Amino acid sequence: MQHRRPRGRLFSLAAVAALLAVGVAACGGGESSPDSSSGDRTTLRIGDQGKTLELQLTLSGQNKGTPYGLGFNTFADGPHMNAAFSANRLDVGFMGDTPTLFANASSADVTAVAIAKSPTNTQTIYARKDSGIQAPADLRGKKIAVTVGTSLHGYLLQQLDAAGLTEKDVTLVNVPVASLVSTFSSGQVDAVVYVTQYGGALTGTGAR
Repeated sequence: MQHRRPRGRLFSLAAVAALLAVGVAACGGGESSPDSSSGDRTTLRIGDQGKTLELQLTLSGQNKGTPYGLGFNTFADGPHMNAAFSANRLDVGFMGDTPTLFANASSADVTAVAIAKSPTNTQTIYARKDSGIQAPADLRGKKIAVTVGTSLHGYLLQQLDAAGLTEKDVTLVNVPVASLVSTFSSGQVDAVVYVTQYGGALTGTGAR
């Protein structure tokens, strides 16, 4: 079962220059935040996922010639990045819309300075062939693997709402992103919310 909608991301690659400028203003003036400088050289601490920012900045050469250092920190998901923000370990970051909303709801000191909207959705709900799930409404009473607090979680909430359901109508199985495929393939859940582009990893697990 695949139901899709466009999703937003915090910090578009097109806005990387603006992102860096905001980060420098945040960590380059006044007293440096912990671990944000090396000698007299300020280092911009950047939160990344899957090396999305680091790889493209490196390949384009835009990581060179800056008057500050670039320190990339890779995170599995937005919630872990939010924790790093709260611990003052990051200056800027790249995450999905749902972690940003959760951060704002919890009054965390995180501000979205740029967004990008993709014309294609990056999340999909995959169901076991024998689960009887054909549409979002069929999720009622089912066990669903998801990483709570991520854009995958936000996508699931929207699909449930569109079907007239809430979280109370399903059983969420909260597992790390890296464990979603194994949890689904083990038969512990009826469905899983996963990143569409990596859906091939579910081949042979009984997903549809």
